[in-house]
Amino acid sequence: MRPRLSLCMIVRDEAAMLPGLLDSVDGLWDDFVAVDTGSRDDTPTLLAQAGARVVHEPWADDFAAARNTALAHAAGDVVLVLDADERLQPGAAAAIRAAVDKGIAVATLRFQNPLASGLVRESRLLRLLPHDPHVRFRHRIHEDPWESVQDWLERTGQPLAHLDAAVLHLGYQRDVAAERNKRDRDWTLLGRLLDDDPDDLYAHYKRLQVARFWDDATRWREAAAAAEAAIGRVPAAFARLHTADELLVMIARAPGGAHAADARAFLDARAPLLPPSGLLDYWRAWLAEAAGDLPVAGALYAAALTRGGSRDPQYDRVRPRLGLARIALAAGEVANAAGLALAACEEAPRDTEALALTLYTAKVLGRLPDVAAALVARADVGTVRRAGAQVGVAV
Repeated sequence: MRPRLSLCMIVRDEAAMLPGLLDSVDGLWDDFVAVDTGSRDDTPTLLAQAGARVVHEPWADDFAAARNTALAHAAGDVVLVLDADERLQPGAAAAIRAAVDKGIAVATLRFQNPLASGLVRESRLLRLLPHDPHVRFRHRIHEDPWESVQDWLERTGQPLAHLDAAVLHLGYQRDVAAERNKRDRDWTLLGRLLDDDPDDLYAHYKRLQVARFWDDATRWREAAAAAEAAIGRVPAAFARLHTADELLVMIARAPGGAHAADARAFLDARAPLLPPSGLLDYWRAWLAEAAGDLPVAGALYAAALTRGGSRDPQYDRVRPRLGLARIALAAGEVANAAGLALAACEEAPRDTEALALTLYTAKVLGRLPDVAAALVARADVGTVRRAGAQVGVAV
């Protein structure tokens, strides 16, 4: 029998965002559950018209609780978790359906986050879950199911898949985020989590993310110091944390923080304590490059490229290539640098740094017109021109 797929959402006043999401999942789901936490607009009506079973639950400042209500009402064998500000991109629905039909019950999807600069940052998020009473979300804000999913994977012996299914996420473009006052809301709710459990490493990780996203140096330093203290208290929990590598990097990079002067030594000393990580390799390489230690930087950039499966593909597909390209340029290997930069552009066609380096090397090699035309075809002329201006190349 074909496995049934439940689409589960939590919503509140999402009438403006819902049509785009609903269009992108049309024909994918077998069962649709939406938990509405107090909408005052047409959200429940739009969902009901789309075929969803709408469950009404008062908002209790707890995203995990609302998510878990949706999971409890799901009727499928596998659950797809999405939000109203997300859109499956072309081919994603077919990839998800094919994976479910093959028996895959746990998978990450590739999330695309447009930034104010016009760049798109990618990351992998766990959004395909088994319908199991023990698989549930934790944390009242930036809720996450990983701990229970990890237990399920160990119990069943099933694999974790990484699907080539892209999801466009609109909610953290800065204008939308500011409109919804996410910065202070998220910081406050994460603070409540830490009041309840000062050693909740995931809450520390998410608080660092909030401070970094908003370039809030004071909060970043505060969060870094608190997170490092918590790691010292619960080292075993830290070693098991699936975001331990990024947590370390954010502590090391805190502006004016305890490790600002020796971030490289901090990461080098702690990297062996964790599983191999492309993200850690990248940042250790970047710090080595900044210190002028190019042989070590090159080896670490190359290692990052071999990792694969990073939560943010930038760190094992794009940034390491650009680091290797800079090192090649420093050695006078312009053709090698050009190839690496172009490969980075193919992975991230609108990445300004990749575009700028590709244009610069193309000019040096006398290939600018053809290369610029190819870049414009993948991105757009305005983005390519802005990138060229950074390195004095007119397009």
